[in-house]
Amino acid sequence: MKKSIMKRMLTILNISTISLLLVACPSESNSDKSDKAASYAATEDGLKSMHNEIYELIKDKSCQQDSDCAIVGLGARACGGPDSYAVYSKANIDAEQLESMTKQLESLHKTYNQENQIMSICMMEPKPGFACINNQCKTKAVSNLIQ
Repeated sequence: MKKSIMKRMLTILNISTISLLLVACPSESNSDKSDKAASYAATEDGLKSMHNEIYELIKDKSCQQDSDCAIVGLGARACGGPDSYAVYSKANIDAEQLESMTKQLESLHKTYNQENQIMSICMMEPKPGFACINNQCKTKAVSNLIQ
């Protein structure tokens, strides 16, 4: 029983880590990306691919001021809430496409969690702050926000 729980927790940790590290390189039109995103399977590879599509969409993080930046939740933890967050530049994004893709990823992740009986430690991922630093949207450490 304990090995099964540990295996599931390691799977969650691996998916979270890989999703933060991977970046896709294909160049496709926005409509191609939306169509492709809808076809992902609720598998580890499907989740990774969907994350890569979102990271490709938000890769241009250039900004002039803090208000150009925003943060979006990605995926879904078994107990609720996003699995991670990503910062992006509102000036360089198709907001409707990003919203659609993040909703699809959340749904895909929930399906994956249910189908694989994924368990969670039920800790909510704190939403990081963000700022335009050196003309790039970047996250701020959560500890810097608490004063």
